Amino acid sequence: WFFIILIFLLFLLIKNIIQKAKTKANLSNQLTKARLEALQSQMNPHFIFNTLNSIQNYIIDHKVDDALMYMGHFSTLIRQTLDNSTHQYITISEIIEYLETYIKIENLRFDNKINVKVITTDVDIITTTIPPMLIQPLVENSIVHGLKNIKEEFNLTITFSKEEKYIKCIIKDTGVGFDINKKRDSKEFHALEAIKERLLLLQEHKKEE
Repeated sequence: WFFIILIFLLFLLIKNIIQKAKTKANLSNQLTKARLEALQSQMNPHFIFNTLNSIQNYIIDHKVDDALMYMGHFSTLIRQTLDNSTHQYITISEIIEYLETYIKIENLRFDNKINVKVITTDVDIITTTIPPMLIQPLVENSIVHGLKNIKEEFNLTITFSKEEKYIKCIIKDTGVGFDINKKRDSKEFHALEAIKERLLLLQEHKKEE
Protein backbone atom coordinates (compact mmCIF):
# COMPACT_ATOMS: atom_id res chain seq x y z
CA TRP A 1 0.00 0.00 0.00
CA PHE A 2 2.86 2.34 0.72
CA PHE A 3 4.22 2.05 -2.83
CA ILE A 4 0.74 2.38 -4.35
CA ILE A 5 0.12 5.60 -2.39
CA LEU A 6 3.60 6.86 -3.30
CA ILE A 7 3.02 6.21 -7.01
CA PHE A 8 -0.40 7.87 -6.79
CA LEU A 9 1.08 10.96 -5.13
CA LEU A 10 3.86 11.04 -7.71
CA PHE A 11 1.27 10.84 -10.48
CA LEU A 12 -0.66 13.76 -8.97
CA LEU A 13 2.56 15.79 -8.67
CA ILE A 14 3.51 15.18 -12.31
CA LYS A 15 -0.04 15.96 -13.42
CA ASN A 16 0.04 19.22 -11.46
CA ILE A 17 3.41 20.20 -12.99
CA ILE A 18 2.15 19.46 -16.51
CA GLN A 19 -1.04 21.42 -15.86
CA LYS A 20 0.95 24.43 -14.61
CA ALA A 21 3.23 24.21 -17.65
CA LYS A 22 0.20 24.17 -19.96
CA THR A 23 -1.33 27.13 -18.11
CA LYS A 24 1.90 29.12 -18.41
CA ALA A 25 2.20 28.26 -22.11
CA ASN A 26 -1.40 29.32 -22.68
CA LEU A 27 -0.86 32.61 -20.83
CA SER A 28 2.33 33.18 -22.79
CA ASN A 29 0.49 32.68 -26.07
CA GLN A 30 -2.29 35.03 -24.98
CA LEU A 31 0.28 37.63 -23.93
CA THR A 32 2.00 37.37 -27.30
CA LYS A 33 -1.32 37.84 -29.08
CA ALA A 34 -2.21 40.78 -26.85
CA ARG A 35 1.19 42.38 -27.42
CA LEU A 36 0.72 42.08 -31.19
CA GLU A 37 -2.73 43.66 -30.90
CA ALA A 38 -1.26 46.42 -28.77
CA LEU A 39 1.50 46.96 -31.33
CA GLN A 40 -1.08 47.23 -34.10
CA SER A 41 -3.22 49.65 -32.08
CA GLN A 42 -0.14 51.73 -31.27
CA MET A 43 0.84 52.17 -34.91
CA ASN A 44 -2.62 53.20 -36.01
CA PRO A 45 -2.99 52.79 -39.83
CA HIS A 46 -4.74 56.18 -40.03
CA PHE A 47 -1.85 57.79 -38.18
CA ILE A 48 0.69 56.21 -40.57
CA PHE A 49 -1.36 57.27 -43.60
CA ASN A 50 -1.72 60.85 -42.34
CA THR A 51 2.00 61.06 -41.57
CA LEU A 52 3.09 59.79 -44.98
CA ASN A 53 0.52 62.04 -46.67
CA SER A 54 1.86 65.08 -44.79
CA ILE A 55 5.43 64.23 -45.81
CA GLN A 56 4.29 63.90 -49.42
CA ASN A 57 2.58 67.31 -49.25
CA TYR A 58 5.78 68.91 -47.95
CA ILE A 59 7.68 67.43 -50.90
CA ILE A 60 5.03 68.64 -53.37
CA ASP A 61 5.24 72.13 -51.85
CA HIS A 62 9.06 71.99 -52.23
CA LYS A 63 9.54 72.12 -48.45
CA VAL A 64 12.31 69.56 -48.52
CA ASP A 65 13.81 70.49 -45.14
CA ASP A 66 10.42 70.11 -43.44
CA ALA A 67 9.85 66.80 -45.20
CA LEU A 68 13.24 65.50 -44.05
CA MET A 69 12.56 66.57 -40.45
CA TYR A 70 9.14 64.93 -40.54
CA MET A 71 10.62 61.73 -41.97
CA GLY A 72 13.36 61.79 -39.33
CA HIS A 73 10.83 61.91 -36.47
CA PHE A 74 8.71 59.21 -38.11
CA SER A 75 11.71 56.90 -38.58
CA THR A 76 12.68 57.42 -34.94
CA LEU A 77 9.14 56.53 -33.84
CA ILE A 78 9.11 53.32 -35.87
CA ARG A 79 12.50 52.29 -34.46
CA GLN A 80 11.36 53.02 -30.90
CA THR A 81 8.12 51.09 -31.48
CA LEU A 82 9.99 48.01 -32.71
CA ASP A 83 12.58 48.25 -29.92
CA ASN A 84 9.98 48.67 -27.17
CA SER A 85 7.82 45.82 -28.47
CA THR A 86 10.66 43.35 -27.89
CA HIS A 87 10.66 44.01 -24.13
CA GLN A 88 8.08 42.97 -21.57
CA TYR A 89 8.88 46.06 -19.49
CA ILE A 90 10.57 49.38 -20.24
CA THR A 91 11.37 52.37 -18.03
CA ILE A 92 8.98 55.28 -17.67
CA SER A 93 11.80 57.45 -19.01
CA GLU A 94 11.75 55.45 -22.26
CA ILE A 95 7.96 55.72 -22.41
CA ILE A 96 8.15 59.51 -22.00
CA GLU A 97 10.81 59.67 -24.74
CA TYR A 98 8.53 57.65 -27.03
CA LEU A 99 5.55 59.90 -26.32
CA GLU A 100 7.65 63.00 -27.02
CA THR A 101 8.59 61.63 -30.44
CA TYR A 102 4.98 60.76 -31.22
CA ILE A 103 3.72 64.21 -30.17
CA LYS A 104 6.42 65.93 -32.25
CA ILE A 105 4.94 64.21 -35.31
CA GLU A 106 1.38 65.15 -34.39
CA ASN A 107 2.44 68.75 -33.76
CA LEU A 108 3.85 68.97 -37.28
CA ARG A 109 0.44 67.93 -38.58
CA PHE A 110 -1.55 70.20 -36.25
CA ASP A 111 0.57 73.38 -36.55
CA ASN A 112 2.13 73.04 -33.09
CA LYS A 113 -1.22 73.36 -31.29
CA ILE A 114 -0.37 70.62 -28.80
CA ASN A 115 1.23 71.71 -25.52
CA VAL A 116 2.39 68.75 -23.46
CA LYS A 117 3.31 68.65 -19.80
CA VAL A 118 4.63 65.47 -18.18
CA ILE A 119 4.47 65.28 -14.37
CA THR A 120 6.16 62.57 -12.31
CA THR A 121 5.23 62.35 -8.63
CA ASP A 122 7.31 60.17 -6.29
CA VAL A 123 8.38 58.00 -9.23
CA ASP A 124 11.94 57.22 -10.28
CA ILE A 125 11.47 57.28 -14.03
CA ILE A 126 14.96 55.86 -14.64
CA THR A 127 14.47 52.63 -12.68
CA THR A 128 10.68 52.17 -12.56
CA THR A 129 9.39 49.98 -15.38
CA ILE A 130 5.95 49.25 -16.80
CA PRO A 131 4.77 47.29 -19.86
CA PRO A 132 5.30 49.11 -23.16
CA MET A 133 2.56 50.02 -25.63
CA LEU A 134 -0.02 51.00 -23.02
CA ILE A 135 0.08 54.80 -22.76
CA GLN A 136 0.50 55.91 -26.39
CA PRO A 137 -2.91 54.66 -27.62
CA LEU A 138 -4.55 56.61 -24.79
CA VAL A 139 -2.62 59.77 -25.72
CA GLU A 140 -3.56 59.23 -29.36
CA ASN A 141 -7.24 58.92 -28.43
CA SER A 142 -6.95 62.14 -26.45
CA ILE A 143 -5.45 64.00 -29.42
CA VAL A 144 -7.78 62.51 -32.06
CA HIS A 145 -10.96 63.32 -30.13
CA GLY A 146 -9.75 66.38 -28.24
CA LEU A 147 -8.53 68.37 -31.24
CA LYS A 148 -11.78 68.15 -33.18
CA ASN A 149 -13.10 71.65 -33.93
CA ILE A 150 -10.40 73.17 -31.72
CA LYS A 151 -8.65 76.22 -33.18
CA GLU A 152 -6.79 77.38 -30.10
CA GLU A 153 -4.02 75.59 -28.25
CA PHE A 154 -4.59 72.06 -27.02
CA ASN A 155 -3.13 71.33 -23.58
CA LEU A 156 -2.27 67.76 -22.68
CA THR A 157 -1.07 66.70 -19.23
CA ILE A 158 0.38 63.24 -18.56
CA THR A 159 0.94 62.41 -14.89
CA PHE A 160 2.80 59.41 -13.50
CA SER A 161 2.45 58.79 -9.77
CA LYS A 162 3.02 55.97 -7.32
CA GLU A 163 0.20 54.54 -5.23
CA GLU A 164 1.39 51.79 -2.90
CA LYS A 165 2.71 49.05 -5.23
CA TYR A 166 1.06 50.47 -8.35
CA ILE A 167 2.00 53.10 -10.94
CA LYS A 168 -0.87 55.40 -11.83
CA CYS A 169 -1.02 57.32 -15.11
CA ILE A 170 -3.56 60.10 -15.66
CA ILE A 171 -4.04 61.75 -19.05
CA LYS A 172 -5.96 65.03 -19.14
CA ASP A 173 -6.65 67.37 -22.05
CA THR A 174 -8.56 70.55 -22.79
CA GLY A 175 -10.36 69.10 -25.79
CA VAL A 176 -14.03 68.57 -26.52
CA GLY A 177 -14.07 64.99 -25.23
CA PHE A 178 -16.48 62.25 -26.29
CA ASP A 179 -19.29 60.11 -24.93
CA ILE A 180 -17.83 56.63 -24.41
CA ASN A 181 -21.31 55.08 -24.64
CA LYS A 182 -21.53 56.30 -28.24
CA LYS A 183 -18.07 54.98 -29.10
CA ARG A 184 -18.42 51.31 -28.13
CA ASP A 185 -18.28 50.17 -31.76
CA SER A 186 -15.35 52.43 -32.64
CA LYS A 187 -11.73 51.40 -33.19
CA GLU A 188 -10.71 53.66 -30.31
CA PHE A 189 -12.98 51.79 -27.89
CA HIS A 190 -11.64 48.42 -29.06
CA ALA A 191 -8.10 49.73 -28.52
CA LEU A 192 -9.03 50.54 -24.92
CA GLU A 193 -10.48 47.05 -24.50
CA ALA A 194 -7.26 45.52 -25.87
CA ILE A 195 -5.24 47.46 -23.29
CA LYS A 196 -7.57 46.31 -20.50
CA GLU A 197 -7.29 42.69 -21.66
CA ARG A 198 -3.52 42.92 -21.77
CA LEU A 199 -3.32 44.27 -18.23
CA LEU A 200 -5.50 41.42 -16.98
CA LEU A 201 -3.28 38.90 -18.77
CA LEU A 202 -0.17 40.46 -17.24
CA GLN A 203 -1.75 40.15 -13.79
CA GLU A 204 -2.48 36.47 -14.40
CA HIS A 205 1.06 35.97 -15.68
CA LYS A 206 2.46 37.53 -12.48
CA LYS A 207 0.40 35.16 -10.34
CA GLU A 208 1.81 32.16 -12.22
CA GLU A 209 5.42 33.23 -11.71
